[in-house]
Amino acid sequence: ILIFLLLLSIGCGGNRVIKGIDERNIESPQLKSRDDINDRAYNYFINGAIFEAMGDYSSANMQYGEALRIYPQSSEIRLSYAETFFQLSDYRRALTEVQMIRPRTLNIWLLTGDCFRALNQVDSSLAAYREAIKIDSDNSAAYHYAAAFYQKKNQLDSAIWAYEQMARLSPGYQIYQEIANLHLKSGRNEQARKFYLQSIALDSSSANTRSFLGLSVIAEQAGDMATARQFTETAAQLTPQNLLIQERLLGFYDRADNIPL
Repeated sequence: ILIFLLLLSIGCGGNRVIKGIDERNIESPQLKSRDDINDRAYNYFINGAIFEAMGDYSSANMQYGEALRIYPQSSEIRLSYAETFFQLSDYRRALTEVQMIRPRTLNIWLLTGDCFRALNQVDSSLAAYREAIKIDSDNSAAYHYAAAFYQKKNQLDSAIWAYEQMARLSPGYQIYQEIANLHLKSGRNEQARKFYLQSIALDSSSANTRSFLGLSVIAEQAGDMATARQFTETAAQLTPQNLLIQERLLGFYDRADNIPL
């Protein structure tokens, strides 16, 4: 009796039929309309890219200009157009073009920073590079320019921070040496010594003589003249043609009255 009543309630009246998947009306999602570039604009853009690859920035600029005239809403074309103005040293026009682009991506902020840097507008340049770092904290180019400008403004702690970010991304003897130089300039000799040693661990050749001299100065300031002379001797052996280093070494020998024959 129970089975009969169940069948009656579901199927007999024909009013409670459950539709199968083939019977349901499924609405397709609205697809975003494709933004097709004009064929003529595309051809001009490709020509511009070819000229740019050849180093002919003037011709590339003209080609990008024609592409942009046909397709003015293209951010990619406008960025390439702005970059050629930068290569032609027309920094103000490059800045005008790049500031018209929205949204502002990493490359937009980097070029904006480059333009302000070329125009010697330091604060605006730094602000642009900071925006680039917000988008990509692993972009070494932004840290490089930021470090250079912090040094120029004598903001040593900020410069050290920027160089440390560069070292995090791509450790190299020159970066460690630069960090050490800044610590030494700031009077933090122990920190400087640590980074000079890291620099030498990566490269102990004549290219890194400055790190040996830095260690010599730190030892001398600590009153350890024997260690200071040792590091100077190493620097002199690496670059025997450097007369200033030879004079420094002779100074140690004079004080010790121990000039080698």
